[in-house]
Amino acid sequence: MPIKLSAIEAMIENETTPNMYFNHETGKEEEWYGAMITNEFFVQYEIYNSRNLLYVDTLRDLLKRADTLVYHDRDLSDIINEEAAAFFAGQKTVEEVAQIIQSRAWIYVNTNR
Repeated sequence: MPIKLSAIEAMIENETTPNMYFNHETGKEEEWYGAMITNEFFVQYEIYNSRNLLYVDTLRDLLKRADTLVYHDRDLSDIINEEAAAFFAGQKTVEEVAQIIQSRAWIYVNTNR
C-alpha cells in the first residue's frame, strides 16, 4: 500500500471507476470494477461487484484516524525469541524466562537510548 494519501486516493479512484464489459450469459454490457488480465490466449476479467466499494469508505476512515506509528524492534524480538525457546524446550520455567527477558530487555533499552 502506498504511503502518501494522494497515491492511495489515486489507487482507489482507479479501482473504483466502473468499466463496462459484455456479459455473454446475459447478452448485455454491465459495469465491473477491477482489472483485466490478459495473456496471449485469452482475456480474463477480475470482476468486483459494487458491494466491495463499501470497503473503500472503511479504508478511508481508518487512514484518517491513524495517529500512531508502530515501530518493531528486531533486536528486542530476537531477545524474546531466544529466551522463549528455552521455555518451549522444557529447559526453564515461564517465570525464569520472563525474568531473563525483562533483564535483557532493560539492559538493551538503557544502552540504546
